Amino acid sequence: MADKEGVIKRIDEELKKFEESVPVAKRDDIFFNDLQVKTAFRNALYNTPLTERMAGLIEKLDNILDRMFDYWSELDFETLKLDRNDFYEVTHRFLEQLDYDDRDRQLYERASNEYAEFLENLKGKTPQQIIDVAYEIVMKADILSLLEYHDLDKKQINILLTIQNPLDCIYTEWQHSDYSYMDMLRDSMNSMIDTQEHELTIHNYHIYGKPPAIMEDYYAEYENEEQEIPQEIEEELEQ
Repeated sequence: MADKEGVIKRIDEELKKFEESVPVAKRDDIFFNDLQVKTAFRNALYNTPLTERMAGLIEKLDNILDRMFDYWSELDFETLKLDRNDFYEVTHRFLEQLDYDDRDRQLYERASNEYAEFLENLKGKTPQQIIDVAYEIVMKADILSLLEYHDLDKKQINILLTIQNPLDCIYTEWQHSDYSYMDMLRDSMNSMIDTQEHELTIHNYHIYGKPPAIMEDYYAEYENEEQEIPQEIEEELEQ
């Protein structure tokens, strides 16, 4: 059973190994700075309440202090408006990230296992039955991908973890949604049309002052049409 005592014991062993890894004669400013930072993290963890679950997550790390040191080194303190030497705050953020990553992993693994079981059950189906659920196969694969690469916050992940079959529930919600793939395709088509209109307006395809043959009919129809040209296009035309 993981507990804080075990975590601190591991950390003290890591500190000892770190000190022993560098002979006294070769200990420079970098060594003492790293030792000071790692000791500060050790003390911060010692004074931080840890649940059994969190202690377990920490003990799963290959090297606790190295992971905390790397996390600290990569933080953008200026953007976050954090004091670089506020090791208690950094420790708190590290533990929050560790907790988030673990819950995120649980969610993806649950959905991944659900999808694998769904595909396994299809193996006994006839070709026609598989064709009939082709849309479901594709959509659930997309949902699984969405759960792997997402911007969900911790609470949203925790909500999804309350569902035994998140993949199936999200798919069912999608089926009942007013927004469909056709809406998405329509949006993509309209976006592409807007982009192409922009390129045509600034004559981006012209070669030696003339448009390609495929565009001649378009320009014959709309070249002289009065249009309200957006400011950003006017600026491009002036360049």
